Amino acid sequence: MTQSIAEYFAGKTVALTGGTGFVGQCVIEKLLRSCPDVRKIYVLARSRKGVCPEERVKKFASEEIFDKLREQRPDFLSKLHVLSCDLEKENLGLSEEAIDTLENEVQIFYHSAATLRFNEHLRLAFVLNTLAVKRLLKICKRMKRLEVLVHLSTAYSHCDRMEIGECYYETNPKFEEIQQAEKWMSDEMMTKLTPEILGKRPNTYTLTKAIGEEIVFKESGDLPVVILRPSIVGAVWNDPIPGWITTLNGPTGVIVACGKGILQNMRAKEGLVLDVIPVDFTASCAIAAAWKRGTEFLRDKHTPGLTVNIGASLSDYSDSAAESDAKIRTDIPVYNLTTGTYNPNDLDAWQKSMTYWFDSYPFNGAFRKPFFQLTNNNYTQRFLMFMYHYLPAYIFDIFLRMMGRRPRLTRLTKKVDSALDVLQYFLNNTFRWENRNMMALLQHMSAKDRETFDFDPRNIDWHDYMKLFTLGTRKHILKDDPESYPAARRHLKLLRMISYLFHSITFLVVWRLLVAPTGIAQNLWRLVVSLCFKFLKFFQISSTLHRGSFFGS
Repeated sequence: MTQSIAEYFAGKTVALTGGTGFVGQCVIEKLLRSCPDVRKIYVLARSRKGVCPEERVKKFASEEIFDKLREQRPDFLSKLHVLSCDLEKENLGLSEEAIDTLENEVQIFYHSAATLRFNEHLRLAFVLNTLAVKRLLKICKRMKRLEVLVHLSTAYSHCDRMEIGECYYETNPKFEEIQQAEKWMSDEMMTKLTPEILGKRPNTYTLTKAIGEEIVFKESGDLPVVILRPSIVGAVWNDPIPGWITTLNGPTGVIVACGKGILQNMRAKEGLVLDVIPVDFTASCAIAAAWKRGTEFLRDKHTPGLTVNIGASLSDYSDSAAESDAKIRTDIPVYNLTTGTYNPNDLDAWQKSMTYWFDSYPFNGAFRKPFFQLTNNNYTQRFLMFMYHYLPAYIFDIFLRMMGRRPRLTRLTKKVDSALDVLQYFLNNTFRWENRNMMALLQHMSAKDRETFDFDPRNIDWHDYMKLFTLGTRKHILKDDPESYPAARRHLKLLRMISYLFHSITFLVVWRLLVAPTGIAQNLWRLVVSLCFKFLKFFQISSTLHRGSFFGS
């Protein structure tokens, strides 16, 4: 392909759902900065908490991630246009005027809006992650100038299997079955039946995203479509602000809980590879995938007799069910945007990196010394959970009550425990993704485009990434003052001393109760206690002499 990515987007009008979200903001920023001649971007957004869509877009455009763009192109806001939208409504809540605008102007459309809550109620998850896709396709089929529709899914949409290709997979239950059920079932009835509906799947998020994909494969007609499946989306790796993060979803919540000393143990499969993709990689791949599909669509459109079978490589991985169903398209490129195949990083390495960087850049107001251990045994994990999470939380809350303050740590610990339960399926299963299409896309790009729109997982240094992630979480999530590092380090030093004291006392008490009945143990116990008293007495005398010499001077 001779046309660069920036050249392809020049003069184009782009629209996207989910533009106010974490990934959406990065896509918008990257397009405006790296494709400066893009004509216009329509952001489809809804009102939220009494704030209108226009105000929401202005607010996110004022955030730090746009500083680099603001410096280079101060007038970038003139290219952003807002359309009021609501995924829960027919036609996505768009007015006829808005639909006419999309129909006559838009060439590239990104659909990234979704509910990311794993255990969202099935009814709402179905509407936002599945039914909204069906409604969007209906609108896209009216767009006269559409060159590519990029549907952002998730690498875990088919997590009921351990090996996941870049292809179509049949889902069960079907869209029609859930649609009929949600029409007559009450919320309570759907809640009770959700485990049976999920089957082998861990949550409503992965099920509804998978059915959303199936809708694209079956009902997109001849639309030029791309499906992008990023894994766990994390902080920015390189561009524009290393470490930038705005969401507690994914690994960010774990980093906060560990850095604050609230989470200190986790059950996970030994050697588990934690597949995280930086958000700037996700944005760059989404832009590059649109470029490749769009240029091929235009070439096919303007070359009589030429047929481009973009999905030819997918047939190697298709299920027999897909091959036998004539309605299912086989020409839709799917990109598994993951890192574990070419640059794996297991959970043990994440643990070591977190511990190292928490010591160097501690969070303000940590409850305990950051410490994190892994176990693959459920009973061991439950015991450690009680000893290291609940017991200290109960003791701390008792002191808060004695001081007349509201207890809070036990409630927070229960929330962390609940969040870990939601993640257990992913922490105890190993997934392997096919990445042939993703790597082929990189090869199609020029050297300059690969540098500008980098999403090559081999370029990530995970230890350095953990540093950026820690600093970014401290700055953008916790809002800790960069000038507070000395105080945070002093606080961490105090927490270490308290931790050593607590463990020493716990050991001595347990030893005294369990071992001390023997005569030798009793003598050892007396020796240890006498040494402690002597040390305290010596410390008291030394302190008195020191005070005396100080006042005397």
